[in-house]
Amino acid sequence: MIIASAMIILTFSACKKDDSYPDLSNRTPSQFPVTMNLTASHWEAQSEGVLVNTFKNVIPANATYVNVFLESNGTEIIDRPVRYENGAVWATTSGTDIKIYFRGTQESALNVTIRVVIG
Repeated sequence: MIIASAMIILTFSACKKDDSYPDLSNRTPSQFPVTMNLTASHWEAQSEGVLVNTFKNVIPANATYVNVFLESNGTEIIDRPVRYENGAVWATTSGTDIKIYFRGTQESALNVTIRVVIG
């Protein structure tokens, strides 16, 4: 018997604060994982030269894990600072949100593409 699981690939761009994402809350465990490609391009300055891009309401309450990868290298989970474009990039998750942080110049952080795997 061959059992195959499909991964849904969705692409979004974080251009506005009111971006919406698919409702994943009604998915059953067999409908995970879900992969999303997101582009961080709406940066807000924080303290000490750190920029942040927030993807709101991306993670459903029924998620068992969330992994965020930097798309340029594709294999490294960015739960700690990783070198990127003359700076560093990392991600955090909190509740339903994903935050991408960049330390460096704003010009270097124009568009950071990440891959999010939610299971």
